[in-house]
Amino acid sequence: MWTAAKNELKPITRLAIPLVAAFLGYQLMGLVDTFVSGQLGVETLAATSLANALFWVITIFPMGVLMGLDPIIAQALGAQKKKQAWQACKDGLGLALVFGILTIPILFYFSAQGWPWSPKGAVSEQLLAYMYGRIYCVPLLMIHTCVRCFLQAHERGSIILIGTGISNVLNLFLSVYLGGGDALLTQLKLPSLGYIEHGLGAYGIGLASSIVLCAEVSLLCFQAYKIGQSPESSSVSSVENTQALESTEAVMTLKQRWKQLIRIGAPVGGSMLSEGGVFSSSTLIVSAWAPIVVGAHQVTLQIASMTFIISLGIANATTVRVGHAVGSGDWQRARGAGVVGMLFSLAMMSCSALGFLVFGEDIAGLITMDQQVIHLAGELLMIAAAFQLFDGLQVTAAAALRGAGLTKIPLYSAIISHWGVGLPLALLMAFYVGLEVHGLWWGLCGGLCTAAFILCYQFFSVTHQALQQDLTENSVPK
Repeated sequence: MWTAAKNELKPITRLAIPLVAAFLGYQLMGLVDTFVSGQLGVETLAATSLANALFWVITIFPMGVLMGLDPIIAQALGAQKKKQAWQACKDGLGLALVFGILTIPILFYFSAQGWPWSPKGAVSEQLLAYMYGRIYCVPLLMIHTCVRCFLQAHERGSIILIGTGISNVLNLFLSVYLGGGDALLTQLKLPSLGYIEHGLGAYGIGLASSIVLCAEVSLLCFQAYKIGQSPESSSVSSVENTQALESTEAVMTLKQRWKQLIRIGAPVGGSMLSEGGVFSSSTLIVSAWAPIVVGAHQVTLQIASMTFIISLGIANATTVRVGHAVGSGDWQRARGAGVVGMLFSLAMMSCSALGFLVFGEDIAGLITMDQQVIHLAGELLMIAAAFQLFDGLQVTAAAALRGAGLTKIPLYSAIISHWGVGLPLALLMAFYVGLEVHGLWWGLCGGLCTAAFILCYQFFSVTHQALQQDLTENSVPK
């Protein structure tokens, strides 16, 4: 196993680095939008924050379903079925358009005034305005998920990174100008352009996100099309010819292929929604406490999410490498890829945990100037340091299982760990023990620890069984 792990170190690192940088770029665009919203007033800031949360809660499940393409495409490439990988991407694009069209009315429905998060007033009006601007990018977001899966399975992380870089440059300009116009440029001591005097407010910020994503998706789709239409992908390989001759199964219809994608991807979307739902619930719980506590919780959550992005990039690289190995029938290499991914993630999260312990208050001071919030956030970051290791392990182990096509295990783990252990423990320690927000974070830590244990155990158990089966089959006389 260690030989296989050593051989996987370089490929995973080469793919993980641009993916981590790209995901950090997505976070940076969110920070720019938050900055611009804050310059336009507290109502705009509140509206865009609520709208963003609502947007991701509603879109995260269909995006997760489309991430079922990860194992399908990676395993197809591992088996040298490049034409099948391109066909899976095209099937995913069709399903992405369906999901995008169906999601738009749901977003509008839950963005309307009258909901607890959108009472009548200036905030709710701007929330709806922001959603009107961003609604164009819903189908694009689904398409982006498909082409990203296709490109990263081909280990083209650099293309994804270039797309993110272009998006950040465009977003910095468009968000500032469409949101605040010449007035905001003057406020930032920049030369005015003379086209939009006061900007479009929340609608402009949302519209900027749609335009930026359109540019990025165009680039990624062009690159995916070039790869998919290349002679290697268009022609049927000798391996595919052999397997086609040996197979007695009928060719799957589009409907059957969509069912297969949904069957594999739905647990991915469910696990993402389950984990995200617990952290969203923690925010709702904290909202009943003092503003200082709410602020410290939000600051800590934002910092922890930035470090989580690092593990997410490593996890995506791990999915690809495990998928390639499983597709080629090499479970020894699949286990090695999973081990490298988990150790790599563990090493990176150990660095962030050390940074939280030593520089917690300094890091919090980069986001807020309130000394009370900074002090409390520093205490919470010490707890967050404890779950950094478990968070990195669980997301990478889940990705390794996803690469093997085992997407139901992470779903069951998320339900048991976060809803069966994490949230009850958080409520117990926060209210019964009396630790309040500190107890809440220790509970979240307990949930992540449980998830890491379950997922790591399941990955090693599954790969061990597969290796034992291969050993038994190879030892049987022919």
